Amino acid sequence: MGWVLIPTFLIFVPLGFFIIIKKRDFKTVTIFLFGIVMLIPALYAYGKDIEETRYLYMIFPILCILASLTVEKISKKFKKENLIFIIIISAIIFSSVMFVDSKKMDYEHERESYLIAKDITNIAGGINHYSPDSKYIHIAEISNKWPVIPLPPKEENYNQLFDIKKISPEKYSSLNDYIKNSKEKGLTHLVINSEGNNVKFLEDVFLHEEKHPYLIKEYDSLDHGFNFQIEMYKIDYIKFEDFYKKD
Repeated sequence: MGWVLIPTFLIFVPLGFFIIIKKRDFKTVTIFLFGIVMLIPALYAYGKDIEETRYLYMIFPILCILASLTVEKISKKFKKENLIFIIIISAIIFSSVMFVDSKKMDYEHERESYLIAKDITNIAGGINHYSPDSKYIHIAEISNKWPVIPLPPKEENYNQLFDIKKISPEKYSSLNDYIKNSKEKGLTHLVINSEGNNVKFLEDVFLHEEKHPYLIKEYDSLDHGFNFQIEMYKIDYIKFEDFYKKD
């Protein structure tokens, strides 16, 4: 929702919301009910993990009404309407420039995440989730296989099967438990970003790889000219079992 408000509505909608709830008349109730109905498709989409702002475009008319209430309130409070108009336009232009600049950075990160995912799918057979960038793994896998995408018979429901397995590390408290319990699920590599994927034991691998001799680094995105760092380690299960036998 926040991205939809930027840049034009962010300045005016919050104040407009407080203005309209004070009125509590038939028009206010109608606007709120209309807005709730328009949000139903968005709530359904977000409930299915489809995080796209296009499902919120239907409430733009409501946002415009709230923003116009703010502009009207400001205009009535100050007599110099031309000055207010210039300030409002300047604020919109400034926030728009800042927003576009930030989206450029986001685009570059997303582009690199996708290209790194393509490299990973050419090497690994099963990896950990490294949210949010692991969302590109299956997309990259399809891209690498294109145009040879196997489809089931027409009478069957379509269910694309992927070669790359993704196993979540979130419910595990240690690297040992995660690797041991994920071997049968197809885990072959650990993929870790510079923040450790927000998993403490993976962060420890990124910072102190020498403590884990059973992990063999096979990929570092920095070596391939990317600005965003992701490292990938192959798990040597023979060395892994020998290492923990010593304990």
